[in-house]
Amino acid sequence: DKDENNPDLEGNYLPYEPRHQTHFGFRYNNPNLVNVSVTGNYYTDIYFDNENTFKKDEYFTMDVSVSRRFFNHLSAYVDIENLFDEEYPIFRKKGREDTIAPGIIVKGGIRVEF
Repeated sequence: DKDENNPDLEGNYLPYEPRHQTHFGFRYNNPNLVNVSVTGNYYTDIYFDNENTFKKDEYFTMDVSVSRRFFNHLSAYVDIENLFDEEYPIFRKKGREDTIAPGIIVKGGIRVEF
């Protein structure tokens, strides 16, 4: 159905949703050595308003996870999000500063499994 209240918005893209996104990766699992997961995330144009005037061009991020089991119930891990520290806005509004994604995030820890 047509939007009779806002005909100028007809055919525009939804705000905060990339037109296309693709995620791809690989995983290497060797319980005796190490487990590694690498994921690439590609996002096309994202608009931040209904009128499609505020836009972020395409961008790419990569995430990496490495873990190692030490005993039957104990493993250590390191997770890295946005490995290349790509800057991209997650919120934009006219007359305000952009809210930028936090950049690279590194988490690590120990897992105990029973």
